[in-house]
Amino acid sequence: MPMNELIIQSGTVRLRARLLATRTADIIWLGLPLQSTVRFWGRMIWIDTPFETYREPGSRDVIERGEFAFLPDKDDIVVGYGATPIARAGEIRLPSFGNVFARAIDDVELLRDMVDNQMVTIARAPRRERGDTGLKHAPSRVGKLKVRD
Repeated sequence: MPMNELIIQSGTVRLRARLLATRTADIIWLGLPLQSTVRFWGRMIWIDTPFETYREPGSRDVIERGEFAFLPDKDDIVVGYGATPIARAGEIRLPSFGNVFARAIDDVELLRDMVDNQMVTIARAPRRERGDTGLKHAPSRVGKLKVRD
């Protein structure tokens, strides 16, 4: 069954990602759209969010190129496309454990063209872009959606 997709956009850069079946993905999906600013940390973008969730089983501190992770201790979304300042050879190391909740569909090299401290929007991909005619991902029972003021 196809999963929901989101779009991250900043300036002329537009990247699609497919959500995974995780609690964190459900929380983020329910809280979209989101506007924030993008920051860089090595070859990883960093986006402040109003979301809160706990570290999930299976969270990790090394992600694959194009994976979207939520850092529960910082309440931020990160997307890796290359080495970070603390990475060992050939890895994308996070500053703390993150919940991987999505994977890029488009080439993450596009992220290089984003501008530090520029406005970024994360939104649900329109149904016509997801190639479906209805909701394909029913959110799991996540309890209360926690959003910081």
